[in-house]
Amino acid sequence: MNILLPFILSSLIPGTGQFYLKRYLLGIAFFLLPFALVFLLPDIPLYYPYLIMIVISVTDVYLRMEKIASRKKALTNLSFSVLIAVVVIPSVFYLFYMSMYRGGEYVTTEYLNVEHTENEMIEISFALNKYKVRNKKYPQDFNEFVHSKPIWESWATDSWGNKYRYNLTQEGFVLTSSGVDGKFNTEDDIVRKN
Repeated sequence: MNILLPFILSSLIPGTGQFYLKRYLLGIAFFLLPFALVFLLPDIPLYYPYLIMIVISVTDVYLRMEKIASRKKALTNLSFSVLIAVVVIPSVFYLFYMSMYRGGEYVTTEYLNVEHTENEMIEISFALNKYKVRNKKYPQDFNEFVHSKPIWESWATDSWGNKYRYNLTQEGFVLTSSGVDGKFNTEDDIVRKN
């Protein structure tokens, strides 16, 4: 029998260590009691009775292991399980969160938004060129232009929520997104000309 496993199980989910030790009724009681307390006392957040039941469940496993193995082995395994539950598992979840969520956020901000903005600027350019064909000139006011049709209103800002810069030139127009940093005249600016 693995002595450490019931400690780890109980320190994560109350009652699971008892299931491992084939003490099913006690395991069900430890598992369901936090939910029953929250149901009976709705003002109490779930994590209070949950943490209390973890402590009771781990203590029960310790007392059981003390009888099965020895006090020294039970105490050693209790120490390891607390270390795993308090340090190792939260660290793994934190690293997973940082790599998945923050990594995904970085990819979205740095790459996907660039591609989306570039594609949007191409669409805006087509619309500006059609406007010129119909009116023989480009619009003077970009803000007024994008708000002339409800479907174009999202064109007022780039993928980072920053307003586009629109300038008329002798050759036509220059449309600029300030890019990831939100500042114009920096290396990450995205520029499109007619």
